[in-house]
Parts: sequence; C-alpha cells; structure tokens
Amino acid sequence: MAHGMNRYINQLGYFLMTALLLAMSHGCRPTDPPTHHELVIGGEIWTLELAVSPEAIEQGLMFRENIPAGTGMLFLFDRSEMHQFWMGNCLTDIDIIFLDGAGHITAVHEMTAEPPRRADETDFAYRDRMPSYSSRFPVRAAVEFPPGTIRRLGLKANQSSGLDMKALETLRREASRPSR
Repeated sequence: MAHGMNRYINQLGYFLMTALLLAMSHGCRPTDPPTHHELVIGGEIWTLELAVSPEAIEQGLMFRENIPAGTGMLFLFDRSEMHQFWMGNCLTDIDIIFLDGAGHITAVHEMTAEPPRRADETDFAYRDRMPSYSSRFPVRAAVEFPPGTIRRLGLKANQSSGLDMKALETLRREASRPSR
C-alpha cells in the first residue's frame, strides 16, 4: 500500500511540475507586436492605431468614413526627416500634428477630404491635384486626429506635446518586430 501511495504521489508531482512548466513557458512566449497605443495629448487620452511600416504609413487612414472621438493614428518614423502627407482616398477631414525628436510640434494642419479619383483621371493626375501637408522640419512622429481636434485642444506649432519621444522610439521598435 505504501508503495502504491508513493507511486501516486510521484505521478501527481510529475503532473503538477509538467503543468507548471507548461504555464511558465506559455508566459514566456513572445507576444504579437502592439497595434494601438494610449497617449495623453492636449490633456485628453487618445487610443491611437500605430503606423510604423512603410505600407502602414502610406495607407494611413485612407478609406475610413470617420474617425471616432478619442481615436486616431500615430505614425512613428525610423529616422528624423521631412514628411509630407496628402489626402488621397481619404473620406473624411483629418487633423494632423508633426512632432520632432524632442516632442515639439513642428506643424499642424486641418486637412480636407478631396473628391475621389475620377474614372478618366490617371493615378499621377489624381496625386498631382492633391495639396501636400508638410512637417516643415525633420520629424520623428505624426498624429492624425478627428477633424476639429487641433482647434478644440489649441494645438500649435512650436508647442511641446509633452510626449516622451524615447518611449515612443521603444514602442516603434517593438511594433516593428514581426508577429509570431
């Protein structure tokens, strides 16, 4: 009987140890890169979709019929350089701020939705008729908001955004890694 009880305790111990190791290894698996991030801008909390890859940066908020309140898109660039945005295939007005490496706002724009591409219009002609919205100086990030946000929050060029740009660079690297 004692031999049978020892065997049972050994099997139970083996089972518990295996379960513990499996649980620990599950917790150590890499997670998917983040797709959204919360930031405080202008005293409000924003849940921003991340755009870090060239494809996501190019796509931006195209084809969105609206941008819900409290949301937008955070563009994180891998190096500091001039950027120009345009409103091709954008179905709603969009406000944008550009941020330099110190977190200062270099430019603000209230971008207006443009008429869609006409059937007789080439891609080049469509792009050529769009206004460009410049960062004006080299930047590390841009944030797109629902229309009216810049005025409502009183955001202006040369203001500090209060954002931790080193933390945003860490976020950019994290969001840039491949999914598992």
